[in-house]
Amino acid sequence: MYQRKQNPVATNVDSLPPLMSVAFSVDSDEYALGLSETNEMRSDSRGWERVQRITVVRSDRPAVYLKSLGPRDDFTADGFNIPSGVPDEATGRWVLVHTVAELQELADTIREQDPQSADIEPRKLDDSYYKAVEQVQDAHIGPTKAIYGPKGDRLQ
Repeated sequence: MYQRKQNPVATNVDSLPPLMSVAFSVDSDEYALGLSETNEMRSDSRGWERVQRITVVRSDRPAVYLKSLGPRDDFTADGFNIPSGVPDEATGRWVLVHTVAELQELADTIREQDPQSADIEPRKLDDSYYKAVEQVQDAHIGPTKAIYGPKGDRLQ
């Protein structure tokens, strides 16, 4: 069984290996580097499923625990990522702040939220583009005063 340390600190980020280990189980009171949920193709290539990844520290290296949550169609929320580490500027190491149980509780809350509940009004990208072009032109050559007609005749 995994023994939790009193001071949960991972290794320096620069020393992390390019390949990550696999964790076959996680303890609910174990500190984690983060949790993410994504929609991925099933291993047998017969549809999509929602996968939860929990990254924990084993032998001073990150290890990933994968859990299938079921078919993608059962979830309305988009995929998300919850980081759980804070870099310590003095030592260059990561301090872990959340346990697996805390991250899973946060994930349940995010998953239950209505994806359209955000009060963000969509912008018209065409208008933003043309305004940005006009600002660049005004900055370089000044505002345009002349107006030209369909045949190239100056109207003003």
